Amino acid sequence: MMPGDLLLVAEPDYLGTLAGRDEQKLCGKWMPRKKTTCARTSGHGGDCKTAELMERQRAYRRSHPNRQASESHKKSNRKARIANYGLTLEDFVSCCPTHSRPLRLAAYAHRRMQVQPSD
Repeated sequence: MMPGDLLLVAEPDYLGTLAGRDEQKLCGKWMPRKKTTCARTSGHGGDCKTAELMERQRAYRRSHPNRQASESHKKSNRKARIANYGLTLEDFVSCCPTHSRPLRLAAYAHRRMQVQPSD
């Protein structure tokens, strides 16, 4: 530890959320408007934040989860898996005969649904 490094000292209100972070170096930049120091770790990106704001944002994220439908979650995972190999969906369809027919049929059905005129 170097002189001038700040250590996180948890206040009783924040003990549950700051557990396990008590030896990480903090940014420590003084924020005159709030009259406190930044509670984010050193080298963070973006703006500085107080411990109170970070706790408020954690509570908000917990109470407002970003839910994703299972179908779109499966689709995202499939696209990511294919992209990890450096392939596009078209490359995957052309190189994988076992998957190409069902994927081509699904793409065809999707296109037909989009083209049909509404009554």
